[in-house]
Amino acid sequence: MLPAITRSGSRAVRRLKRVLLLIFLGLAGCEAVTAGSYSAEIRRTSYSDNGVFADAFHNVIYDDRLYAQETEVRQIIRIEVLVPYSATSDGVERWLVGGMGREPIPYLVRMTHYGLGLTYVSVVKDDGKEFRDAPILPGPAK
Repeated sequence: MLPAITRSGSRAVRRLKRVLLLIFLGLAGCEAVTAGSYSAEIRRTSYSDNGVFADAFHNVIYDDRLYAQETEVRQIIRIEVLVPYSATSDGVERWLVGGMGREPIPYLVRMTHYGLGLTYVSVVKDDGKEFRDAPILPGPAK
């Protein structure tokens, strides 16, 4: 009789552990997932390579979550090239993030080389003072 109770008890404990694990992963995933999007056309307007673009995208969407907390849907709606980025020179782009009918928020994305083929990506909300009169350059020919 005792082995049957122990067996069913351990089964219940295993189920409880699975449920708790799923709840934990679900809650952790909600915070870790970057919910944002961009079109292939928008992607082609940036001079950054795929790795740098991915870093910039996640940083921009993360910052946008701080400035527009009420918005669930975030989309890069335009990228303006201010200083072209390349494998040998630093660059600056203005990324505009919109979503669900709200006014787009501009972010300055700086891509800075710091040796060994690595690039540092920094994102700040554009206050309109820096690069105010800078011409917007065409995207790269891809």
